[in-house]
Amino acid sequence: MALDDRMLARARSFGSVADAYERRRPGYPPSLFEDLFAYAQRPVVDVLEIGAGTGKATLPLLARGVGVVALEPAPEMALVLRDRAAAAGLGDRLEVVVGSFEDFGAARRFALVVAAQSFHWVDPATRWQRLADALLPGGSAGLFWNAWMLDPAAHDHDMVRHIFDEHGHGLRPDVVPFEADDTPPDGMDQVPALGDVQVRRYDWSWDLETADYLGLLATTSQFAVLDDALRAAILTTLGDALGPSTQLVLRTEMTLARRAESRVR
Repeated sequence: MALDDRMLARARSFGSVADAYERRRPGYPPSLFEDLFAYAQRPVVDVLEIGAGTGKATLPLLARGVGVVALEPAPEMALVLRDRAAAAGLGDRLEVVVGSFEDFGAARRFALVVAAQSFHWVDPATRWQRLADALLPGGSAGLFWNAWMLDPAAHDHDMVRHIFDEHGHGLRPDVVPFEADDTPPDGMDQVPALGDVQVRRYDWSWDLETADYLGLLATTSQFAVLDDALRAAILTTLGDALGPSTQLVLRTEMTLARRAESRVR
């Protein structure tokens, strides 16, 4: 099935906050990239990145000496990505393709395919087969996401829930505990070519000014699609309650998978 209109609106919302996304969003732990390349178990020359955004994962990949073909459907995000890579002296190994994974097709295959904070936007009916088709035999995929939560040792979760109940209009507050599930993601087991599934988790913390935390929230799809006045009202109420500084606990989770060496029938 295709993404519904609401999902499409949220998927496309990031272009409007491209600069803020780059300034506010957290990156990824260096150990994640070490584990990613160790899992690959083979030399990697070029990487396909799905939904590269402004390059939070792209630049660490480029810094390891590989080439990256970066798919990014939002032109505004792609522009920030190109500028960041050029400023870091890494632009010569970067190919930016403005478009979706669905548009890219499988004309090229890669030893490594990654998606950082993006694979959930790929059409669920075809995402796993498309991933398998993009990999060389024996190639690897790493799909990873950041999740964050207000530190319960520093912030009153009940108070935050009350604010969202009163003003949040169904938005999800950052007070939901992390889940730990090592089972393959929904639908992956329907594609026999993908196997050797492993899950890695990285827990870390982040202290930031509340103004920066509110800016981070504004880059999330659930806030980006709101009316400007409503978004400002919710964030102002939350900021007043949190005080000048915010403490977050973060979990980065990566799902690793490998394509079979030979065709699976």
